[in-house]
Amino acid sequence: MTYGNSPTDPSQGGAGPYGSGPYSGSTPQGGQQPYGSPQPPTYGAPGQQPYGSQPQYGAQPGGQAPYGSQGQQPYGAAPGGQQAPYGQQPYGGAPYGGAPSSTTVVPGGPPALGPDGEPMLSQPLYGATIMQATKRFFKKYARFSGYASLSEYWWSTLALSIISLVLSIPLMIGYIGMIASAATYDPYSTSSAAGAGMGIMGVIAIIGVIIVGLFSLAILVPTLAIQARRLHDAGFSALFLLLYLIPYVGSLVVLVFMFLPTKVEARKPEWDDVKGD
Repeated sequence: MTYGNSPTDPSQGGAGPYGSGPYSGSTPQGGQQPYGSPQPPTYGAPGQQPYGSQPQYGAQPGGQAPYGSQGQQPYGAAPGGQQAPYGQQPYGGAPYGGAPSSTTVVPGGPPALGPDGEPMLSQPLYGATIMQATKRFFKKYARFSGYASLSEYWWSTLALSIISLVLSIPLMIGYIGMIASAATYDPYSTSSAAGAGMGIMGVIAIIGVIIVGLFSLAILVPTLAIQARRLHDAGFSALFLLLYLIPYVGSLVVLVFMFLPTKVEARKPEWDDVKGD
């Protein structure tokens, strides 16, 4: 029997047998923890993350988005979250705020067809065949505006090389015949067969030179025109053709330009072919 309150009797307001911490089993009056005791976290309390979840990278406290990212569309995206098609500037604009280009055909996209069902001459033709490239080469004889794809340029170049090789056959026959006649010619012989043969071969060679020369002159302007269009397609001005004025080196530099890939974003309105079809 005890007189007074036991210092260890929790029911009398005393401390428990193992102290009065939050895990001692004693609860102060009013449900409050003793001063200085850690408060156990309450699941679902305001400001608390759900159990096991981590805050999103870059997020601000309170669930707010990073500064400057509220309501902004990604660069190049159209309204409504749609991405602009390849080769087109956002909202129909042009690079650096310039006017938009009227050329809409891009690599890998469908070709623009004219009323006759053929690809439009005012638009580049990507994936052209050798026949299409050759026809477009002569149809766009002196059109320096517009764009020419890699297939248009190199297929037409191959076709023209084959034509030039065929036209140069008389030149090669005449040249080889002249060499053979000169090798067997005997100036002390009374026969004139060797001299006559040399003369005939010489005439054939001259005819071959004339044919090749006329063909080279005929394709000079369209060759420069398709090279200008190829420079536009690669994102360069046609003024780079002036490099031909530099002997030897200039032609090699222009040849390197002809290998460069298409650069749709570099198109300019002044390079477009506005003559139509």
